[in-house]
Amino acid sequence: VESILEKARACEAAGELDQALEHWNTLATIYDRQPGLDAEVKRLQAARDRARAEAVSRWVGLIEEQIQASELGKARDLLRQALTEAPEAPILQALGKKIDTLRQKGKQARELLAQAQAARQKGDFDQCRKCLRQAFQLADLDPALRRLVLTRLGEHAEAAMETDWRQAEALVLEAASLDPSFTLAGGLLRAIADRKRESLVESAVNRAGKLSNAGRLREALSEVEKA
Repeated sequence: VESILEKARACEAAGELDQALEHWNTLATIYDRQPGLDAEVKRLQAARDRARAEAVSRWVGLIEEQIQASELGKARDLLRQALTEAPEAPILQALGKKIDTLRQKGKQARELLAQAQAARQKGDFDQCRKCLRQAFQLADLDPALRRLVLTRLGEHAEAAMETDWRQAEALVLEAASLDPSFTLAGGLLRAIADRKRESLVESAVNRAGKLSNAGRLREALSEVEKA
């Protein structure tokens, strides 16, 4: 009995709570009249449960950190290690499902990014914008992928400036609607504003010319002043 007690206490001191419990349970089978036996078993069970919960919590933090960084491979590796310690922990099972969902959504989002690129090369900026919007929505649990989508919107807007400032503006507005806090390149925004201003002036001048040709000089002057 004393030998078993010594082993149980040594295991507990070393943090080996499962082994300590095994020794106490062994003692219970051979000498169930040991004073305080039930209380010791209950105390160790509670300590083991707390230790397991704390360990799971640490694993969850590490895994979530990798998920937030879009390092799903590393997150999956950490999850495998965590499951060897707590295979039945519901929160770890849920994290496994979350990682699988993120991987699938990430794959679909990247396919949409490729489709957006192809649409832009064809000059179909409406389809380009639609693909990027869908990609952003799929990346609802992936901050890094969402930032990539927003970056692509800015890049495609810059490309659109070469042919159609209105399409560039639409892409910029799409980015703003998806994430108002996202900051686009200041040069791009200024270029769109300049082109927009030039277009408004040109339209006003054209209207003024038509009004002038029609003998409506006062209205023509008003158009020029508004521009």
